[in-house]
Amino acid sequence: MRTRLLLACMISVVLTAPLLAADQPTEQWFALYMEGGKIGHATHSRTPNPNGTVTTTEQVEMTIGRGGMSITSKTTEKCVETADGKPLSFESVQDMGMMASRSSGKIEGGKITVTMDVAGEKSTQTIDLPAGALMSEGLRLTAIRHGLKPGTVWKATIFVPSMMEPVDVNVAIGPKMPVDLLGRVAELVQATTTMNTPAGQIVQTSYVNNDFETMKMTTAAMGMSIEMISCPKEFALAPVDDVVEFFNKVTIKSPEPLSSMANVKSIKYYISPESGSRPSFPTTDTQAAKAMSDGSIVLTVTTPPAPPASTLPYSGKDPELLQYLKRSQYVESDDPCVVALAKQAVGSEKDAWKAAKKIEKFVSEHVSDKNLSVGYASAAEVARSRAGDCSEHAVLAAAMCRAVGMPARVVAGLVYADSFGDEQNIFGPHAWAEVSIAGKWYGLDATGAPRGFAPDHIAVAAGDGSPAAFLGLINTIGNFAITKLEVDR
Repeated sequence: MRTRLLLACMISVVLTAPLLAADQPTEQWFALYMEGGKIGHATHSRTPNPNGTVTTTEQVEMTIGRGGMSITSKTTEKCVETADGKPLSFESVQDMGMMASRSSGKIEGGKITVTMDVAGEKSTQTIDLPAGALMSEGLRLTAIRHGLKPGTVWKATIFVPSMMEPVDVNVAIGPKMPVDLLGRVAELVQATTTMNTPAGQIVQTSYVNNDFETMKMTTAAMGMSIEMISCPKEFALAPVDDVVEFFNKVTIKSPEPLSSMANVKSIKYYISPESGSRPSFPTTDTQAAKAMSDGSIVLTVTTPPAPPASTLPYSGKDPELLQYLKRSQYVESDDPCVVALAKQAVGSEKDAWKAAKKIEKFVSEHVSDKNLSVGYASAAEVARSRAGDCSEHAVLAAAMCRAVGMPARVVAGLVYADSFGDEQNIFGPHAWAEVSIAGKWYGLDATGAPRGFAPDHIAVAAGDGSPAAFLGLINTIGNFAITKLEVDR
């Protein structure tokens, strides 16, 4: 059950927020709340340097409960920019409860040279920085230039180091209003920021003072409210008294028990959105979504027949599939340990589907410590630690498939479980891999091997394994109910 993937998405959302500060050295602290319970803290600092540059640092730490266990995640981003807001370099450290991953970048001539260090293995790549893309200081200066007059709207493109990609944002300035800041009421200006991510829109509402300091920010995520409120450092760092149980808030009750999935050809799900929600389900080679006139959704998930004989490696020219052969931040398919494991799993097998199923079985056995307390680890980390749960299985399986020449991606969504903790007959957060063979995508679920993928898997988002690819989960999981099932055997 993948709650830490959702936690990684939440951290990405918090760090994407335009935390604006006055034109002087500043340090601002925030308490983080989920559904009214304190889950952690954040800090934002801005430091003008003697050489004329500006360094901005943002840190987030949060702790949530998962089936009676506590999971703590920490993320730090540091950006260096010129005094007029041109990006120069950045550093991002993400610690999701296992080994920390670190990425740093130097920006020159519209290019970013990125160095990534995961599990002690370093790699370097060069990516494009879109013209005019901003980071923290540039965003602050843009906000000041547009001002806080109600009705003002503006757009920008920001580069988010933790997501390793640009995000288009729309900002709309609203009215000034009284806002409760942990018992202290202040007159603040409302600013609504809409982030247009590859996985869908994320909307944040911020409340800003006349010095352009964000004093409060709220985000609707997975049917819950997440708040970040400015406060004294001592209060921000105060221990979390009662760990907020996260898992129970993101599970979906099944209208009936499911059994003998090996004999199921398809399942038709009748989905009712919760009030005000806009859940989104992709149509894939195993899943079809149909929107009904009353606002409900009929989702059909099928078990595809085995693919036709196809040899590896992939030799086609499809741009999307070629992209899913490359190394990514969490799917390090060129990592020496990953490559060695892939060769060990596949051996001399040249049939793509047989090789994929061998990798599925190998990963299931290789991840011997089925550890719910592991953070959101990358394939290179999992290859060495042999610990984790569904997302660790998924990123390693995807990386090993790529290592032997099969396009592969990571899918996040929901899967049925007879029981988990105190919950019975539920669909809970899950992650698995998909491999492309003969022009179609096929599911590989190493967590559930040898059964593997079945129609009790509901896909919500697919991508390269990074939290940014799964931000769409925030608008879907926890925002709908399953009212009826039709099982075809």
